[in-house]
Amino acid sequence: MKERERERDKRQGEEKQL
Repeated sequence: MKERERERDKRQGEEKQL
């Protein structure tokens, strides 16, 4: 269940870096 949260964090991190 933490694997899905990590994928969401990775996507949000990319949007925050933009």
